[in-house]
Amino acid sequence: MGGDLDVVAAAEGRLLYLEAKSSPPRQISEEEVTAFFDRLEALRPDLALFVVDTALRLGDKVVPMLAGELTRRAGRPIAPLRVAREVWSLTPRLFAVGAKGDLSVNVAAAVASGLHGLAPPVLVPRAP
Repeated sequence: MGGDLDVVAAAEGRLLYLEAKSSPPRQISEEEVTAFFDRLEALRPDLALFVVDTALRLGDKVVPMLAGELTRRAGRPIAPLRVAREVWSLTPRLFAVGAKGDLSVNVAAAVASGLHGLAPPVLVPRAP
């Protein structure tokens, strides 16, 4: 698998994996992103976060690198969506998170969004 698993946790009966980076975005390499996706394939968590402890924008380099690798692996284009200030959803279960504003608030927003996406749909009773 290569590398280490930074944070592995259980929440609401789900397996969470968090990759933590302290480098500025310009120092995060494509090899690190590839290794992150290799670990995702090996671990197969319910929810995964790529967290960069920086107040710099992730949308300039990190999010495109993650989307590019995911596109390559999925064989189809991936369009990241901004969930909050520096919280990006690449899929309903995969997020890129930056520290701009408040890192813990951003991580919580990503986890909440991911868990919400994993929840079963609310059943609406049928009309009589």
